[in-house]
Amino acid sequence: MAVPVRQLLSQTSYDTDGVTTVWNFSFANGYLDRDYVKVQLVDKVTRVRTAVPITDANFLGDFQLSLTPAFPIGSELTIYRDSPKEAPLVDFADTASLTEASLDANARQAVHIAAESSDNLAVAIDSVSEISAQVEAAEAFADAAEASAISAAASAATATNQASLATSNGAAQVTLATGFANDAAASATAADASADAAAASAASIAGGPVASVAGLTGIVSAASLSTALAPTMPGRFLRTSVFIASGTFTPLADTKKLHVIGQGSGGAGGGCQNIGAGQVSCGAGGGSGAYGEAIITSGITPTVAVTIGAAGVGAANATGNPGAISSFGAYLTLGGGGGGAIGLVSTVSAAQGGTAGAAGGTHLLFGSSGQFGESAISSFAQGYASTGRGGDSAFGSGGPGLVTGGPAAAGSGGAGRGVGGGGAGGIASGSQAAGGNGSTGVIIVHEYS
Repeated sequence: MAVPVRQLLSQTSYDTDGVTTVWNFSFANGYLDRDYVKVQLVDKVTRVRTAVPITDANFLGDFQLSLTPAFPIGSELTIYRDSPKEAPLVDFADTASLTEASLDANARQAVHIAAESSDNLAVAIDSVSEISAQVEAAEAFADAAEASAISAAASAATATNQASLATSNGAAQVTLATGFANDAAASATAADASADAAAASAASIAGGPVASVAGLTGIVSAASLSTALAPTMPGRFLRTSVFIASGTFTPLADTKKLHVIGQGSGGAGGGCQNIGAGQVSCGAGGGSGAYGEAIITSGITPTVAVTIGAAGVGAANATGNPGAISSFGAYLTLGGGGGGAIGLVSTVSAAQGGTAGAAGGTHLLFGSSGQFGESAISSFAQGYASTGRGGDSAFGSGGPGLVTGGPAAAGSGGAGRGVGGGGAGGIASGSQAAGGNGSTGVIIVHEYS
């Protein structure tokens, strides 16, 4: 069985060998439908990409494909997930019933799209690194050619000196030395041409001929080539900045494009009240913050204020506090998740889950609302209290709900960025307790020339 050469969250890649026809693949969190499983073939020499059509008949199992005939050696086969990005899979209407399946479908779609975007960015960065390595190799070749030209020029100078010296020793000596000088000059001319060819090769890799770069004539050094080519190489990856607390972003001097990825902060779970004999109280889970991405190609200000909104904090005998808004200037805004409702004490207790944060901003490319916190309902007759779970985010899992037959217990916080906290609850007797805290969001900024 073939071994993958690259495994990402939503992509599995192999080198073709001319023999293998059965291919295994793996996606984090699976996939929602076989229609979202895609296959492409990339020629390693020409880098031409070809889509490989598949149907249900190609699936030997949920994560195994049969592709015949075998692909020739020299290509890279990638099996990847491509979830719908135009609209949510489930469109809720007023008075419609909220089911676990429909909520999970939209949540999984958002998580899948986030993973696919992250994988596509990682592959693009790898491609930029490969091109940079090719440019460095061409620059090294240009340096070697320059050294050869300098050496040849020194030989020519030596030969000329010998010709002058030979003048006093007779016409024959002059003729011999002059021939030597002519040969050395020809060698210098050839080395000069080699240096020009190397510079042209480097410029071609970077996306344009030497003739289009001002100031490149004669023998070109690596330093002058790099300086001259820099303005002709847009799209180079420059830097990644990660904000987990509020601050100020200052772009690099060469930055022409920003790709901003953000996750809003989560809301806290609902608390529970003092519980008496024969009573129960169960708080709902807090909602998670919004996820969003922005592409900025013009009007980038000298500095951008980055705000990481405070996470919702749980409180006893109260509804959980919501997560505050996170933002990257006005370009991208990410609403925080709502707090889970308090579980009012009674023989039957019910509480509504916290709302999901929404994404916006002047340059929003893609936005996905967070996940609603899980609602809670319990009765004293069933013998235990069951609280709501916090909403998941693209960067983590919400705080778990509680199932307890004892006195009031505090809710739990989640793991990761932008998630909701779990609800508090208890049965029969006990003091009031606070819901679990939400977690703060994150802003990630990728810079390109």
